[in-house]
Amino acid sequence: MEPAVDAEGGRRALERQSLLPVDLGRFQPPRGASPPLTNLPPQALVGGLIGEYVFAQLAHAAMESFASENRARLAAMQSARDKLDQRLAELRSVERSLRQEEITNELLEIVTGTEAAR
Repeated sequence: MEPAVDAEGGRRALERQSLLPVDLGRFQPPRGASPPLTNLPPQALVGGLIGEYVFAQLAHAAMESFASENRARLAAMQSARDKLDQRLAELRSVERSLRQEEITNELLEIVTGTEAAR
């Protein structure tokens, strides 16, 4: 199983974890801690916990997959928005330039008309 984990720069990297066989060393109590109180025989308890552990690991991998897909979709949408914003800025610049040219032509017509009237 390879859930994604954060790496430097916000990029996502894969982390490989073995699902089976279960590494029981991950579940050792801290030194000096008393064993947990249970109402089940140790073998039944460990068997049930292993099932829950496998389910939790698979659910974690699925959630990482969904999160990765959503990050990719968000990045694509942000890229599209940036391109649209850039295109809009270009079109506004062209609009301002054309409007300025129109105003200049109108002023030239007015000046030319005034000169012709004299």
